[in-house]
Amino acid sequence: MKAFISYSHKDREYLEKFQSHLVTLRNNGILHDWSDSELVVGDEWDREIVQSLVEADLVFFIISVDFLNSAYITDTELAITLANLDSKRVFPIIARSCDWQETPLAKFDVSRKGKPLDLAENLDAALMEIVSEIRALVKKLAKSEIEYQPELIGIETIDIQDEFRETLRSTGVVFDHPRAESIYLDDIFVYPDLRKLDDEFDRVDMSPSAKVIADPSILGSALILGEEQSGRTALAKMIFLEYLRKGFAPLLIDGSIINRTDIKRLLAPELKKQYSNLTSNTYLSSGFNRLLIIDDFQKASLNERYVNKFLTNIAHDFKRIVILGDTSLKYVESDHYNFADYRKYEILDLGHRKRSELAVKWYEIGQEETIPAAELARLEDEAKRSIDAIIKKNVIPSRPIFVLTVIQALEVTRPSDLKLSSYGHCYHVLIVKALEKARIQPDDFDTYINFLTQLAYFIFNAQETSLDEQQVTKYLEQYDLVYLAESSLDLLDTLVLSGLLRRIDQKISFGYKYIFYFYCGKYLSEHLHEKSLKPVISHLASRMHKEADANILIFTLHHTKDQTVIDTILERTSAIFPDREVASLEGNRIKFMEQYILTLPALVIEQKNVERERTQQLIESDRAELESANDSLGDSSDNAEELENSGMIAEVNRSVKAVEIIGQILRNRSGSLTRVQLRQLVESAYGSGLRFLDSFLELLSDERDELVDIISQILEKDPSIPDTVVVRQASKEFYNIALGSCFGVINKIANSVGSEKLLPVLAQVVEDAPTPANSLILIIAELEFTNRLPQSRVLKFKLDFQQNIIAQRLLKETMVRHLYLHYLKVEQKQWISETLGIPMSSQRLLESDDKQKLHTKSLK
Repeated sequence: MKAFISYSHKDREYLEKFQSHLVTLRNNGILHDWSDSELVVGDEWDREIVQSLVEADLVFFIISVDFLNSAYITDTELAITLANLDSKRVFPIIARSCDWQETPLAKFDVSRKGKPLDLAENLDAALMEIVSEIRALVKKLAKSEIEYQPELIGIETIDIQDEFRETLRSTGVVFDHPRAESIYLDDIFVYPDLRKLDDEFDRVDMSPSAKVIADPSILGSALILGEEQSGRTALAKMIFLEYLRKGFAPLLIDGSIINRTDIKRLLAPELKKQYSNLTSNTYLSSGFNRLLIIDDFQKASLNERYVNKFLTNIAHDFKRIVILGDTSLKYVESDHYNFADYRKYEILDLGHRKRSELAVKWYEIGQEETIPAAELARLEDEAKRSIDAIIKKNVIPSRPIFVLTVIQALEVTRPSDLKLSSYGHCYHVLIVKALEKARIQPDDFDTYINFLTQLAYFIFNAQETSLDEQQVTKYLEQYDLVYLAESSLDLLDTLVLSGLLRRIDQKISFGYKYIFYFYCGKYLSEHLHEKSLKPVISHLASRMHKEADANILIFTLHHTKDQTVIDTILERTSAIFPDREVASLEGNRIKFMEQYILTLPALVIEQKNVERERTQQLIESDRAELESANDSLGDSSDNAEELENSGMIAEVNRSVKAVEIIGQILRNRSGSLTRVQLRQLVESAYGSGLRFLDSFLELLSDERDELVDIISQILEKDPSIPDTVVVRQASKEFYNIALGSCFGVINKIANSVGSEKLLPVLAQVVEDAPTPANSLILIIAELEFTNRLPQSRVLKFKLDFQQNIIAQRLLKETMVRHLYLHYLKVEQKQWISETLGIPMSSQRLLESDDKQKLHTKSLK
């Protein structure tokens, strides 16, 4: 096995002692260990470390307080390991006493039950104990490898039926791809992340990949639950194929066929469908490495008593069982007992990393070995921006089918389609796919779409999220009076079958919120001429901080070009932080940060692996979302509503939503709005975001001492921070928040309103108001939305604001961040280095314990 040893250089004595005790494992060919002590002068140390870590089967962590304080270890070595647990075993060793139990390493079994080496009476004896544990682990893993080999019992090969093999590879959905006639499941599949259902309070931690289920070294049974369209069936197929490749004879059955507990009779027809040379007698009586996979277990027709008997019977014949089913199984009381011995997981929606991974797989089809890394990164970034805008929290679930449909719509749409860049178009594609899935003929689409449009407004007008039986009856009667339809009830039933509508407890609601928002917006756009609806638009615009109101407004604008809607939004946007100035990042407002900027260490352009940095950024985005979700646990909906409606919070949310909505208008309508209208919208977005920033900076400046005191009280609860440095650390965190808020707001505006087409409009704003804030927005927009390095703009910024140390720092941070995340040419990196005076380093210190980090998270 290849082993990687992660340690702090201050623990080198423990490293050397540990490696000396590995000699017998090394000499006997059992273990090949590597640490950075093997690096020599001239090596690209960062690349060598990452490559060795990626290739490792086993990762030893020699843990101490200096290990925990090492930014490089936690941000790189630990992060990469935790992100790849499906291919690595973690082996923590406590070298010196420290608070490791409050780190991600606490979830792993620790060597010597966590007893520190520095407390051992005999260090050699303690290390011998560790070597014995390593030898036992390696033997266990080696035994599981041997177990992969099937005992064929007179059969030379296992033959899968051709038709079943095609079923396994089928995506179940027809995708159009510009570089491939057919798309197969393994072309586009990514293993989703899972959540352990045993976690207390349903907390979600950095979750294991579903690939752990496809690891034959792990015996036992697993229950995997997932919502509709979460990718359960695709996961079942990939588990089958993975085990088949590893020498197993897996069997995949659908829960709908489970109507008896006689396993041989039940499996016989399935074996015949899947294998050409196996019978149930041969299969169950032989020494095959068997795996039973059951998909859609909730469809089993057995009663509670016989479900338990069925599970007992299959456990007798299969050492490994994977059962997949709907999340409704979580709430069946008897199933808690039936699946007591199963490892239980729930499929999570795709996070930032998984969505990007899916986009990369799509763009690599037909050109995996030839597409340049820079071009692939550009396509990935474009897809990410669109997916992040469309797949919104609580509006449309981030599930594989939705993400893939959006990517397909973005790439495959005909160039002549004027809605090519329209996010509304992508939602339309999703809805059409659902209609096609329900086998509704294209000629009938208009009828069903009209039905959904009228229903959406009926629900909106009723101020409900669903309709009871009496309300449904009333709606159908009204519909039949106005529109010609053979049977409005049949229309309703068909839409329920399609998933566009949902029937639960005799109540009707939309299947997903985005469908409701989309068609409510469509209704409003078609009836804007009615006087009664003008107050409705004004009401929506006044509540842009609310999810429903903001999205209905966005979709109204997708369906109409009516200027009154835009005017209403502009009027409401100007009323957000109305008494504030537009932040310029100049003058007295930022003066309180100047002294802090002077204490920051000079930036250095380090050698970094772009792919790894991009991956790490996605991991951090996922982690931030999980932390936000966990922080909200326990908050009642009433409390959340009260907080959302409170003055300052509501204004901040309105500001952010206004920027997002205006960005959507600009992207969808940049070709049909006049230059004057585009300029008005851009300035409105700038004003909304920068007035908030002005307000926030004033708050930080005026309340500095009080805020530092609050941060100090929080830090005092962290035992790893000595009392003597709490106030100093709190002060640093305060200024990081101040600087990070500037960076966050500027980036939010640039990424919301920016596009290559709109750069002339953004440039005009800078020409008329050449502030550091406006100029930086333009530079970021050009960096993000083109393949160009805006050298002339960067140079002008440097010269125009050379006395503004905060603006200069933000510019440098912007350029270095872009350099780390994009494939720039050597000469471009050199230009950034020379122009901005940022030295390029061929090597950096591994132990940078006091490195300042600029927090660049965008405002939520």
